[in-house]
Amino acid sequence: MEMAGGNVQMRYVRLTDFENHCLNEWDARQGIPTGPKRYEDEAWANHVLSLLEDSEFGWSEYVTYVNEGYGDEWFME
Repeated sequence: MEMAGGNVQMRYVRLTDFENHCLNEWDARQGIPTGPKRYEDEAWANHVLSLLEDSEFGWSEYVTYVNEGYGDEWFME
């Protein structure tokens, strides 16, 4: 399956790296949002959106990635 910027699997590998970077910059004392709707956590969403500005990804691509159940072990319920 192809999408803008290359193979979906490779995009999702890079999105996993991006999301882990977001977590690295996150104050974990707030808790770590988990599950396929973690983008609905307002503080997490604002944090991710602020880091998306300097990334190759867009918000809708991130939401699709999360909704499809992707993410590192830290984000699983």
